[in-house]
Amino acid sequence: MINSRFINRVIIVLTALVPASVFLYLLGMAGSGDKLFYDEFVLIWFSQFRGRGLTLVFLGITHSVSYFAAIPISLITFYLWRRGERRQAILPLISIVVFPVTAHFIKKMVCRPRPSVVAHLMVEHSSSFPSGHTMTAMGLYGLIALLLWRRDKKLPAVLSAVWVLLVAASRLYLGVHYPSDVLASLMLGMVLLVIILMIDRILSSKV
Repeated sequence: MINSRFINRVIIVLTALVPASVFLYLLGMAGSGDKLFYDEFVLIWFSQFRGRGLTLVFLGITHSVSYFAAIPISLITFYLWRRGERRQAILPLISIVVFPVTAHFIKKMVCRPRPSVVAHLMVEHSSSFPSGHTMTAMGLYGLIALLLWRRDKKLPAVLSAVWVLLVAASRLYLGVHYPSDVLASLMLGMVLLVIILMIDRILSSKV
């Protein structure tokens, strides 16, 4: 009889195939210099809502994966450590390095220029594809959502997942990424989170 745990792992791997396929398609498109048909339209649509107050809000959200990232990392690491899940407590520290580093190397490979259809509301010096901030958000807040959900902390898990989407939206509002950059980051982030989930399951089974 096939072990149910093995079946669950197979399902998780198969689930990762869809976002992996979408990411590879977007990678090929960006690498060839193409854009999605709605890339510029979405940026123009976001730009019509710009205002001083909203810009400050989205700048704060986008910086939550850089200047303020130590706060959620410390909280989730402390939470898992107090639960006695010390090996799992290392996962956020690993992901906060793996996700942005992965984005950095892909940026160097693709070298896609930043959007020029709208003004940038913050200074960025790296290339556009993929969104490093969105990738980091997936590696931090996406991972927190995953870990909390599996530990029956549903509300904070949902809020953490929503925060990932807010970070993604902030990159569009600020005009520094195409929607395809952000979408590719979300898809690749999902694949990496599946890997993290499998590691978490393996570690949990050994406790």
